[in-house]
Amino acid sequence: LFFNTLGNFAVNPRAGLLFVDHETGDMLQIAGSVEIILNSPEIAAFEGAERLWRVMPEKVVLRRDALPLRWCFLEDGMSPSSLMTGDWREAASRLKVAGQAKTWRRFRVERTIEESSTIRSLHLAPVDDEAVIPHLAGQHLPISITDGADTIRRSYTLSSAPSDGFYRLSVKHEGRASALLHKMREGDEIEALSPAGAFTIDAMERARPAVLLAAGIGITPLLSMLRYVVHTGDRTRYRRQVWLFRSSRTSAERAFDREIGELVARSEGTVRDIKVLGAPDADGKGLFDAVGRIDTTLLKAQLPFGDYDFYICGPSSFMQSMYDGLRALNIADGRIHAEAFGPSGLKRDHPVDVSTKPRKPAASVPTPVVFTQSSKQAQWKPNAEFETTLDILATRLDVAYDEFGLDIYPDDASVAGHRPVIVPGSVKLDGDTVVAATINDVRFMASREYSLNRHDLLNIGLRQTWDSDAWHASGAVNWSSAHSYHPNYNEGTVRSRAMFFAPLTYDGSAGYKTIPTFTTPVDATNPANYQLYQFNIAPKDSKDWDFYT
Repeated sequence: LFFNTLGNFAVNPRAGLLFVDHETGDMLQIAGSVEIILNSPEIAAFEGAERLWRVMPEKVVLRRDALPLRWCFLEDGMSPSSLMTGDWREAASRLKVAGQAKTWRRFRVERTIEESSTIRSLHLAPVDDEAVIPHLAGQHLPISITDGADTIRRSYTLSSAPSDGFYRLSVKHEGRASALLHKMREGDEIEALSPAGAFTIDAMERARPAVLLAAGIGITPLLSMLRYVVHTGDRTRYRRQVWLFRSSRTSAERAFDREIGELVARSEGTVRDIKVLGAPDADGKGLFDAVGRIDTTLLKAQLPFGDYDFYICGPSSFMQSMYDGLRALNIADGRIHAEAFGPSGLKRDHPVDVSTKPRKPAASVPTPVVFTQSSKQAQWKPNAEFETTLDILATRLDVAYDEFGLDIYPDDASVAGHRPVIVPGSVKLDGDTVVAATINDVRFMASREYSLNRHDLLNIGLRQTWDSDAWHASGAVNWSSAHSYHPNYNEGTVRSRAMFFAPLTYDGSAGYKTIPTFTTPVDATNPANYQLYQFNIAPKDSKDWDFYT
């Protein structure tokens, strides 16, 4: 589902390529066989690459001066999207150093920057001039430095993004190791292992915005995340909404103002920066948005009502206070992510679990709804007349099949025709379009069907609309691939189904050109409500497969 050409290659592994030299008018044509590379280390070596394919040329034709038009290449004329992926030389370098992940590697200080009165950044590049091992936004870097005869080992969070191509450590002057780092100059060397840590962010998450909560030097991993999210938005054109809350004692101690301001400007309105000062200067008007500390009172005043993922980093007392406050607001434990080293780690009230508590049942009668950002009021009117409007169907007829399918529809036998009508428990609007919803009381049905016809089916239905007095969402999913054990088609069809009940969340923010993402916290292998049954269906005279919804 990444490119239509991949499906074409699977059926007909041939390709014709055209390369144009716009300055000379020369055209190079290549024709040959194609191999799709689905899993390869090379894919990870290119930022953003999801699939590769290789062409084996069978005929190459160079046509001199074939193009009558000419263009001059500007110095800055390269496509930004092309530049973001890197090139084969960079990919080869990343692959070469991938095997050194568990060995100490020497790095040279390429640049130092005073970020604030207390924080200093070091830009590190490998001494061997090979690529850095790519890190995930939010990870830390284990380093080793010498102080006389002593070797000191610490872990510092990276404040650079994976796309930056170098490691940046931003260190507050406190303690022996940080004091040594503050004394380093360009050309000095340290040793480091590969980046590590599970405190990371998904820049492509579509169901929930991210809220980054930073106190003091806790800004470093969250700045890495912010850089990564904005860069991913530049590359993919999908921008996850981010709220950054950052606090410091004074404006002089606050770091990265210019850098964060540039990221906010690049984000096209999807990043909000809320600055908090504990002790504002007398002439600091306009340099902060709130006075005091970051707490749930501030969050409730700034954040629109909704569902969020929270990322917390800072002193242990700050993180524990924020965690306890969010839990008191009934924020699911799995929505709260925190970074700390050693004994200052967060004390959770129970182990991390991404599942959330069931929401209250959706309204079954007309109910007023108020949208917090626009203050508009509308009537919620449950309606059983909606039908799916998006169908993606892929069919192949053969001699036999073994079908596996999944149906999603409400647990309501009174619905006429058992149509896939779904009433969301909560909804996210993008303008007038529902782009995400949490749906209650949904039945999942997994099927297995036997017949002589071969029929591969992918069927996804989704409807999401908004009008002046109501918003609506409905959806259905069915996918299958099948094989028959019947020697005679007239013996009929056998189905076996497993059903269970669960809440469902879907994300359709990419629009109708992309299949929406469906998620559920229920474990399908051990559901709370589960039943299995089997029945026979007599076939029609025709061998056409009459699919069900």
